[in-house]
Amino acid sequence: RSNEPIRILLSFKYDGVSCVIELDHDGRIIDMVTRGKNGKGVSLLSKFPHLDYMDCEYFRHHDNKLGLQTELMMTNKNIKKYSQEKGYNYVNSRTSVTSILTALDGYKYSHFITPVPLAYEDEIGRLDPKLLNNFEKGLPFYSHIVTVQTDDKSYEEVKKQLMEQIKTYILDTLSLRQQLPFQIDGVVIEVLNEDIAISLGRKGEINNYQVAYKFPSLASETTVRGAKFNVGRTGLVSPVIYYDPVVFNGTSQTKTTLSSRNRYEKLDPHVGDTGLVEYSNDCIPYFNRIVSYNGGPKLFFPKTYPI
Repeated sequence: RSNEPIRILLSFKYDGVSCVIELDHDGRIIDMVTRGKNGKGVSLLSKFPHLDYMDCEYFRHHDNKLGLQTELMMTNKNIKKYSQEKGYNYVNSRTSVTSILTALDGYKYSHFITPVPLAYEDEIGRLDPKLLNNFEKGLPFYSHIVTVQTDDKSYEEVKKQLMEQIKTYILDTLSLRQQLPFQIDGVVIEVLNEDIAISLGRKGEINNYQVAYKFPSLASETTVRGAKFNVGRTGLVSPVIYYDPVVFNGTSQTKTTLSSRNRYEKLDPHVGDTGLVEYSNDCIPYFNRIVSYNGGPKLFFPKTYPI
C-alpha cells in the first residue's frame, strides 16, 4: 500500500501455556497472568516464588508497567526430571506445565518451567538468565525477520518473495524439530508493519495480524513385531500392536492400542510388515497404517479367550 518495506516476523510456536508477565519500570515482576477467556486470566504469581525481578535495560526507560508475552515451557530434560520426581511418565511440555500450574503444591516444581519471551532479541535487549531458567540457547535461530522492498514491484512479486522466505523458514524449522531440546508444534507468522497490523486489528482474543502454521504430527516408519489382546472388566478386547522402537521428542515408543477389532482387521497386520506411527498431539503414539506387507506370518485376532 506504500513504498514502506513489508516486515514479517517468523518464530517458533512453542508447545506450552500462554502467560503475560507484568513488570514495573524497575523490572520487578508485578504479576503473571494466563491468557484466559473474555480477558479474564488467572494469576500464577504464587506458583513462581523464585521469580521476582527481570534485569532488562529496556524496561528502565518506561514509567508505566509493561506486559511481556511469554510461553511457559519445559525442556525435554526438565520433563524427564519432573517425571522422575512425580513418578509419572510425562512426555508433553503443555501437559507437564499444566499439571504444575493446577496442583496445590505446584510452587515446589515451578523451577522446572521456563517463561520463554515471545519477542525477538533486538526488541527487548538481553534478557535476564534467571528468567530464562537456563533455557537452552545457542541454536541456529529462534526467530527471523523477513523484509521485502515494495518499490516498483507488483502485488504478485511481493507476495512471491514473502512466501518463498516463509516457506524456507518453515522447512528449516521442520528439519530442526526433532533435534531441539524443547517442543514446538509450528511457526508463528506476524506482520510487524504497525499500520497494517492496526488495520487488520483483532477479533475477540485473536490478533488478525498473526497466524500459526501448525506442523503435521511427527511420524516414523517401523517394523511390526507382534500383537497382544487385553481384556477389560466388561469383556471388551483391546488389540495392542508391538513394533521396533521409534523415538519422538526423546521418548521411545514400542506399542500402540488399535482401539477395536474392526480397525485391527482392516489393518491386517503381519510380523515384519512396515508400519507408519504418528505422534498425535505430540504425546500419543498412533499406528496410522501399514506401509508395506512383507510376507510375514499373519497376526490373527483370537476367536476365543480363556477368561
